[in-house]
Amino acid sequence: MCVNNTSKLFIEEIARIFDECCLRLVKRQNNNRAHKPQRLNNWFTPYLNSIRIMLLMFKDRSHNSNEYKEMYIRIRKICRSEISLGKCRVNDNYILKSRNSCKAAWEVIKSEINRPTTQLAIPIAPDILNSHFNFSLQQDLSPLNAMLDAKTLLGSNKYVVHKFCWATVTENDVSKAIGKLSSSRAEDFYGLSNYVIKNISSDLLPSLTTLINHILQQGIFPDCLKIAVTIPIFKKGDKSNPSNYHPISLIPIISKIIEDCVHQQMNHYFERNNLLSISQYGFRSKLSTVKAVENIVSDIYMMALKIN
Repeated sequence: MCVNNTSKLFIEEIARIFDECCLRLVKRQNNNRAHKPQRLNNWFTPYLNSIRIMLLMFKDRSHNSNEYKEMYIRIRKICRSEISLGKCRVNDNYILKSRNSCKAAWEVIKSEINRPTTQLAIPIAPDILNSHFNFSLQQDLSPLNAMLDAKTLLGSNKYVVHKFCWATVTENDVSKAIGKLSSSRAEDFYGLSNYVIKNISSDLLPSLTTLINHILQQGIFPDCLKIAVTIPIFKKGDKSNPSNYHPISLIPIISKIIEDCVHQQMNHYFERNNLLSISQYGFRSKLSTVKAVENIVSDIYMMALKIN
């Protein structure tokens, strides 16, 4: 069984069936101007409206009397405070009730700073951006490659070699991996998304589980699952400079599922054999970066006690 050919046929068949059974909606986008985010205006209550009317009334009379001027300044402070509290209440309620709280929070931030939610057309040819991103990646990996070469020259006898072999992946494992996916509708190279795969997961489980086990047994990651859709996100500065763009890659959805299955087995192997440093925090169960800060504070506190 050739993993490359089988994987390609598998994912192309899913994409073909999806295209035949589901109609696509074409949405036209105007690249000439950015879309301004919709502001959350429901914080303006009748109470605030009455304060605003009083503020305008005392503002007209503040030029003629010091007493009216003081009242105008006092009401203006109350108005600003109530507006701030009103916005906080509405924004908090909007974020808490939304399905994706992180996305909702960014919508609120963009609404307040008038930041465009859609990106204008990029004035750089795709080949130029592609060459820049590839060159940047090679530069980032060069120190790592040098370190690995140095370890090879020095030898690795000081490390204890533990036997590792892939365990058989079950349908339950694949189902859990699919369940961890977000409900994003962003499409990969084959037109599939997390949302689509999660909705047809029950039909995919048997064949997808068999495919993953063959990939692990042969030790070959299919070429068709290495193709990513790269989206350049503008940061700041000159839009004609490729260095001012940050690449976001959308890898195939099937690759994410295989990645989770591999991660579970590798993580179990490293944890069981104590191959990770005790100072390694983050991306580990019960060892978050918050725990690292707690340990630092605890060490400083114990040192202070010894000095005293």
